[in-house]
Amino acid sequence: HEFPGGSPGGVRKQFMVQPIGYTLTTGDVPGSWPEPATLILSPLMPDDIDIMDFIDEFPETEVALLAQGLQRVVVPDGTNAIAHRAQPSSVLLDAARPNVTIFLSREEIALWAAGTLDHLAKRAGRVVVTDGARGATIHDRSGVRVVPPAPADPIDATGAGDVFAGAFILGLRAGEQSAGRLAAAC
Repeated sequence: HEFPGGSPGGVRKQFMVQPIGYTLTTGDVPGSWPEPATLILSPLMPDDIDIMDFIDEFPETEVALLAQGLQRVVVPDGTNAIAHRAQPSSVLLDAARPNVTIFLSREEIALWAAGTLDHLAKRAGRVVVTDGARGATIHDRSGVRVVPPAPADPIDATGAGDVFAGAFILGLRAGEQSAGRLAAAC
């Protein structure tokens, strides 16, 4: 499956080189660490992090779930190519709680049936959908808001959605509008 990205106008393909073979859990967190005020979870593939273990362990913590890894599957054609799921994964649906902000890209939800994003947004605190040079949209129980893009001359878009998500979630304490402006600028 091809994904827009890489250099402007370019296309990138993702492949599974080797599965990591280990799932990160709350048992891997040093016991002396304090409970986090904000928890950012960003799996590369569905089995990298036990998302529900972290969300259940810290039920009062603000969680940012960069959910692209939960939406990836290895194509069973022998190429080890990565594709997007045609619907939200069961873990993504379970993780959609009021204290969780979910980040996805327009490409990652492109195959979803109509109404699926709205259903997810009603369960989560919010769902932020990045859309490259078109900015982003914030979906929640109260509706949809647009985060306009910041002017940019991109050289390589790799990691842009992750940077957007990190800036947004850390900027939320100043309000959603400020967080959107900060994320777009970053």
